Amino acid sequence: MAGTQPIDTPPNFSSFDKVQPGDLFLYRTHEKVSYWLCENSTSGGIWKAISIGDKGSLNEDFSRRILTMQSDGNPTWVLPKTAQRYKQLTRIKLTDEGARVNKNLYT
Repeated sequence: MAGTQPIDTPPNFSSFDKVQPGDLFLYRTHEKVSYWLCENSTSGGIWKAISIGDKGSLNEDFSRRILTMQSDGNPTWVLPKTAQRYKQLTRIKLTDEGARVNKNLYT
């Protein structure tokens, strides 16, 4: 979902039977993306605000994963080692592009 102004909480999804613990809600503005994770509570599902790098909490496998953003802007849950590889590859790509730009300046 997207809009021009930030929101404090996701909209009311009580009329949707399909919202389940573990579902992720994203809200995009021009300035930022906000994330909420649906979790179980004694009163039913609740939305918990989360950030990039936070761990999931639904079950043992999910709790080992962290939220990251793919290059296409979509969220994904990955293991910490995978997130580190993404960061390293991004740094290498940026370094290579910077080297190419600098080389082109002098040729």
